[in-house]
Amino acid sequence: MPEFLQQLDETWIFWVQEHLHNAFTDVIFPFFTYLGEVGAIWIAVGIILLFSKKYRWWGGLLLFTLLTSYIAGDLILKNIVCRPRPCQDFPQVPLLIAAPSSFSFPSGHSLSGMACACILCRFHKKLGIPAVVLALLIAFSRVFLFVHYPIDVLTGLVLGILWAWFIWKGVQFTPLRHHYHEERLTSPLSDRYFKKGI
Repeated sequence: MPEFLQQLDETWIFWVQEHLHNAFTDVIFPFFTYLGEVGAIWIAVGIILLFSKKYRWWGGLLLFTLLTSYIAGDLILKNIVCRPRPCQDFPQVPLLIAAPSSFSFPSGHSLSGMACACILCRFHKKLGIPAVVLALLIAFSRVFLFVHYPIDVLTGLVLGILWAWFIWKGVQFTPLRHHYHEERLTSPLSDRYFKKGI
């Protein structure tokens, strides 16, 4: 990491540590991080969709996106870049969660979370928008909890958007494309989904 970017990262993350910690945020942001741990919230949504005859292909796509984004980010990119985490660079800073053992760049929570949120936007806009907000909160929690630098998180978010786009475009060139209809982008969730879809 270039020195000027490292200094910028340190400035940002220490500003967060000095100004944003309080009794409320010290509880809520660990909660958001736990939602993103091993993709828990995205796995839950994917499984719910899998149980619906109407939407099981979307559930499969969501879980596929989560798995492949984890492989790309956590298993490949992190071990190429090998950037230490801020909690490793500054071990004197107390943590609210257990220190992760993997490398820092890019943030896996951010990459996988945003990729899954973007796929959910393709599935349904009214579901996708809260998913994007949740992905952003999970991503910020990683900086707040001093386990990722801001650039790790920002890069993860951008890569997540690109990964979802890559997955979506790839689907359009497969025989599976007829399972994914564009009108689901904007069609409202109706009572029929809850009564007959599941």
